[in-house]
Amino acid sequence: MLKGVISRYNTLEQANASLLQELMQKDDSIDRAQQALAELTKTKTDEVLSYNSTIAALHSQLEKCYQHTVRKEEETLRQKIHHRNQCQLYGQLELAIKNIVDLKVQGSQGETRTKTAHVT
Repeated sequence: MLKGVISRYNTLEQANASLLQELMQKDDSIDRAQQALAELTKTKTDEVLSYNSTIAALHSQLEKCYQHTVRKEEETLRQKIHHRNQCQLYGQLELAIKNIVDLKVQGSQGETRTKTAHVT
């Protein structure tokens, strides 16, 4: 019976040593996994920061493009108004010249008639 207890003790001691070794291996595995997780978290955080930086730069560029577009639209509108005003002035000038020419032609025809009337 004593031999059975000693044998049982030795078996339990070996099982305990085996379990302790397995526990240490699992603990080491957990430490490596936690370290890998920390590295992955840092890498992904750096990636996210990089993406955020890129997004901010692109947003800034988009805002500049938007402002440039607004300035160009305002400039185009001013040019259209200026062009319309010039066309309107050109039309008025053309009518004024036509009126002057018509008056001159009518005046010349009137003088020609009066000269012809005086001659006869």
